[in-house]
Amino acid sequence: MMAQQQRRWSLLAICYFLFGCLWWGIVHHTGWIHALDRFGIAVIAGHPNPALTKFMVFITSCGNTITVVALTTIATLFLLYMHQTTWASFLLLNVGVFSYLGTVIKKIVQRPRPSVHHLVYAGGFSFPSGHSTGAILFYGALIIIILHSVQNKHWRRGLITLACFMIFLIDISRVYVHVHYPSDVLGGFFYGLGSLMLSEIIYQNLHLLNPFTPSKNA
Repeated sequence: MMAQQQRRWSLLAICYFLFGCLWWGIVHHTGWIHALDRFGIAVIAGHPNPALTKFMVFITSCGNTITVVALTTIATLFLLYMHQTTWASFLLLNVGVFSYLGTVIKKIVQRPRPSVHHLVYAGGFSFPSGHSTGAILFYGALIIIILHSVQNKHWRRGLITLACFMIFLIDISRVYVHVHYPSDVLGGFFYGLGSLMLSEIIYQNLHLLNPFTPSKNA
């Protein structure tokens, strides 16, 4: 248990440190941020084609606020139906509170979005990516819930793999559709993962992360 707790603290510290480095680099317009963004854009969006563009536009819509809110509502209602109020609050803490704090950071940094043609509508500022933050907080929270609830190892691995793919695809889609720089996406990922670890540490210290045990009355 102590080893797991130490790993969580280490991951939290690493994620927040890297997020802070990206924030500092963006605010000070450092050369390594520009190099990172140029390289990432070339790799992800350097060879577009119509089929891939349609796919990426669809994937990026899966990370839209309305989609994440709808999925979070469905998941929360299911958890409440199963009398898992602690897990429902864990999901809401991550998707609600930490996602909102990410929007506050956006207003502080005020980084403009890429000045090229956007393939989808995107308003507001650019760093950190709200889609990237929301993806890791929502699907990451689901991964933690799955680890505590799904006993069948094949189902558990399959669901976790699917969730990881969604995080990855949503992240790269934001660069492909030209609404974020790679550093925005990385910033959202590191901020979101660090916040996810923080919430897990809080719940673990409060002895709330118990195995998912459906109520007999459910």
